[in-house]
Amino acid sequence: MVSQMTFPSTIVYGNDAVAWRTEQARTRIWSSPAREMLVQYLDAVRVCYQTKGNWKQVPYRYYLQVQSNFQQRWWNQSRPDMQKVHADWLVYGGCERQTEMRMMHRLVSAMLERGACLAYLVRFGSSEHESLRPLAEQYPVQMKLVDLYHGLGADRRRLSAAAVQQAWQHFCVVNDLIGKELRISERTFSFFLGAMARRMLWERLKPFLSYDRLLVRNHFGSLDSVIALDALLAGKPVVTLQHGVISSSGFFPVLATTVLTFGRSSADFLKREDERFARWCNTSVYARSYIPVGSLFDEIHSVPEGFHYRTILLIDQYNPGASAFYGLEEAFRRLPEVVLEVARRVAGARITLRLHPSQKQLPGWVKDASEDIIISQGRPLREDLACSTLAVGLFSGALTIAAASGVPTFFLWEPGWFYTPDLSCFANGNFVSAEEFVERAVACLTSRDAYQQERRLAMHNAEGYYAGGRQTDFELVVDEINR
Repeated sequence: MVSQMTFPSTIVYGNDAVAWRTEQARTRIWSSPAREMLVQYLDAVRVCYQTKGNWKQVPYRYYLQVQSNFQQRWWNQSRPDMQKVHADWLVYGGCERQTEMRMMHRLVSAMLERGACLAYLVRFGSSEHESLRPLAEQYPVQMKLVDLYHGLGADRRRLSAAAVQQAWQHFCVVNDLIGKELRISERTFSFFLGAMARRMLWERLKPFLSYDRLLVRNHFGSLDSVIALDALLAGKPVVTLQHGVISSSGFFPVLATTVLTFGRSSADFLKREDERFARWCNTSVYARSYIPVGSLFDEIHSVPEGFHYRTILLIDQYNPGASAFYGLEEAFRRLPEVVLEVARRVAGARITLRLHPSQKQLPGWVKDASEDIIISQGRPLREDLACSTLAVGLFSGALTIAAASGVPTFFLWEPGWFYTPDLSCFANGNFVSAEEFVERAVACLTSRDAYQQERRLAMHNAEGYYAGGRQTDFELVVDEINR
């Protein structure tokens, strides 16, 4: 039986969540007249609160400070030896995961097929660079790869020392802005240093790049936010993409004029929250258009019925930083407990634990459990979904893909836990309390009728989350953003 639950209308964090401090700090930074100078630190403050840092950063700063005058003179003389690049679009992906690289490859391919001329900013020698080289060779006239570290070579190691004075000045400015109660520790200074170094790389290349429009995969990182804001202040159209489940204030402000979202639900939520953030900060919004385009990163395959597998796919999200940031300690503890309870009630039931990519070792509860647990890490999601009867987790994007693929899906949630209205499409039926999950999961594993009912519910709600319940057609997207 599907129960009716009442959900918050905005993002709510769990008990003792660090995210509240991040939200207050970001608001104070963006409210200040220095926002354009400090934009690269909006994401850095999140990481500073999320990690404890290291006291070794303090002597490291002073060591760099000794070298800084010399290195600053070197930096001022390190003008790139390159001709000016002219393009219709400047593109920055900043991709690290294979799913991100595949998505950018598909998007850029569609743009090139439509005749666009692109300059793609990338770190040469990176996996992203290697994934793009064949495309650049296929379109030598239309596509130009621009090395983020152009001409620096081995000298790039001197970049930190060149950035330290400005980074430390900004570190002090930010701490003055946010106040003593939100003070950021010197132990995390390296995050400010890295953000300033990336800004310097961009400012070094900017005079050599002439473009009409900008496409950034994200708009909130330390480098992409600087590039995006520069383009916006110059009056240029900026397109960005929804990164994943909208789970914190880190998505705001939206530094783009056009946002490609998974579906209408995310588009409406992003727009509403961005406008609210702007009211808090007494600033204007940049985003004018939100375009629902379907699943940008993950493939959606309708999987065959998996009732006979009697397998629970547990989507792991555990990460110590995320636990502290969102206030997830209780949720992380309760999730495996209820899954094990279901497995004990159903004869022959198995558990597949899909580990979070950052997980380096098995959780303690796995080692203590007597149940049949299969460990999955690094395997394509579609393979795990294809041999599962149901999927359960907290708020992972893997759950939204599971639902769209036709796997009965459950988001475990209790009042007082983290919640984001970005997933409101699934609130009616797929969000369940621990007690309700046990009841419905047992039924789903033992009754084909119950399984079919849960499968239909998941697919129906996923159609509201992903436009058309499908993967993005990038040819249509390119036509839309070119209008």
